[in-house]
Amino acid sequence: MSNDKWFAVQDNMPGAVALRVSGTVTVPGSNYSATLTPYEGPAFQDLILRLQLNVTSEGSIGLAVLTDKEVKFSIPGAPNYHSVAILMGDAVVAVIPVTPVH
Repeated sequence: MSNDKWFAVQDNMPGAVALRVSGTVTVPGSNYSATLTPYEGPAFQDLILRLQLNVTSEGSIGLAVLTDKEVKFSIPGAPNYHSVAILMGDAVVAVIPVTPVH
């Protein structure tokens, strides 16, 4: 499964302060969805936000054609992360630097 176009932005604009992560995941069919959720594995005391990439089938009816899905995750406030790691299972599939926006 391919994934690309990842970016992570720490938006510090008044009224919109949040860390936002997004990317594109290619799933095996139109009946699949992709989401990002907080990683539930061991907690580390570093400045890397770990997110789990989940790909699930939403039933048996769907076209068996590779389909791009956009995934997004947001944390309100100004967490102090320097990068974001995207994991599938225990494998790291992407590491994204956080870009601050003022």
